[in-house]
Amino acid sequence: MGNPADTGYLYWKWKPHGCELPQPDLGRFLELMRNKHWAFIGDLISKNYFQLFLCVLSTEAVGMC
Repeated sequence: MGNPADTGYLYWKWKPHGCELPQPDLGRFLELMRNKHWAFIGDLISKNYFQLFLCVLSTEAVGMC
């Protein structure tokens, strides 16, 4: 049933070879989106991405309120 001491997978992060994505500027994004309407359309997977998106934005939005 696996090795319970093997916890390396908990810190694994997918990163494709040769692909460097810059960290997003959340403050700038929030400023650009201020007073705009957003729509996320899709299925349950889209709902999960939307919830993750809000969690990421909330880390920046706390300082902007």
